[in-house]
Amino acid sequence: MNSPKQPGFTLIELIIVIVVLGILAAIAIPKMGNTQTAARIATLNGALGALNSGMNIVNAQALLNNQMGLTGTVSLIGSPTVNTIWGYPAATAAALNATLKLTGFTVGAGTIDVTGAPNQATCRITYTPATSATAPASAVITSIAGC
Repeated sequence: MNSPKQPGFTLIELIIVIVVLGILAAIAIPKMGNTQTAARIATLNGALGALNSGMNIVNAQALLNNQMGLTGTVSLIGSPTVNTIWGYPAATAAALNATLKLTGFTVGAGTIDVTGAPNQATCRITYTPATSATAPASAVITSIAGC
């Protein structure tokens, strides 16, 4: 008498599938962590570009309004008044927020950090205000180690 063969997988086949899935997971998980770091760095680069553009827009408005002295203010459409130093945004959280309107960042006095970074203090843009009429403001990414 022939017994009917039951459909299904053998124990060996199931173990092989589990081992292969484990190997794939071990390779994919570290790459996902690196992807998050790369995304934070790209976000930081985008914010740096936005800050440089915002600085130029504020400076152009200050030129138009004759606000190129040691202190001044300019109004941007849809933003509160921006305090300026030598025609560029002051290094205050209020001035930088009014210039940029960023979300996903922590804006401080002269610093912009990526919110959610493992170490915000080392995933940062540093903004230096203008020091004279001939020395414009600057912004640089000071660290990406904590992104």
